[in-house]
Amino acid sequence: MSHNARTDLRTSFALFAVAWFATTHSHAATNLVWQSGAGFRFAALPVPTGGQAGFTLLPPGETGEIVYRGPSTMSGYLHDEDATDQAFAHGWFHSGDVGRFGDDGVLWFTDRHKDVIKTGGENVASIEVEKAVYAADPRVGGVDADPRVAEVVVVGLPHQRWSEAVTAFVVTKPGERIDAAELIAALKTRLDGFKVPKSVIFVDQLPKTSTGKIQKNVVRSGHAAHYAATDHEATPGDASSDHATPDHATPDHGG
Repeated sequence: MSHNARTDLRTSFALFAVAWFATTHSHAATNLVWQSGAGFRFAALPVPTGGQAGFTLLPPGETGEIVYRGPSTMSGYLHDEDATDQAFAHGWFHSGDVGRFGDDGVLWFTDRHKDVIKTGGENVASIEVEKAVYAADPRVGGVDADPRVAEVVVVGLPHQRWSEAVTAFVVTKPGERIDAAELIAALKTRLDGFKVPKSVIFVDQLPKTSTGKIQKNVVRSGHAAHYAATDHEATPGDASSDHATPDHATPDHGG
């Protein structure tokens, strides 16, 4: 929640919003920000970068992996010293999440580190593209403002030229259809060119865990051969449909 939104809640409804962040590994909130933007952090969450070359704490506004430490943080993984040593490198627990601190002290989650797409030398947050797909539904803002996108997941699939190609898997609401070319055109107005999906694949459903979380790893592995199967240079504006074209043929819409 933005600082302006928290201020509006206080002035309009006398409500004080608190932004907080926690994980199952810490068993408690690890970052807390009060209405004024000031606050405290149970585990002083810095955002590091570097990898094997080193460990650098980043200033507000810069993006890196979220790490934390404190008395409530777990002590390690049961009977797995190697995993524990890796997770607690440099004395901080590495969450695998990517984020940044705003100037007001709020910790903004960007993506899971493993879900960041590396395409053509650029890093793309899958969540950013997913949000853009929801927002770019061609019907939004029209006479009928109900979006036709029921669910979307964006992953990187192996590609000979791009290393990973940004690919969107879309589930439409029952009885609805979306023109992929229109969707891609709308995305081009909302995203930098390298973030626009190379293909939009329409599916009937997405694989999920027992708790309802979409399994991006299953999507990636199940469609790893997509661009090899299409046998052409994927360009933003391509589209395919699992329930319309079982062989994953990808008609080229140009772009």
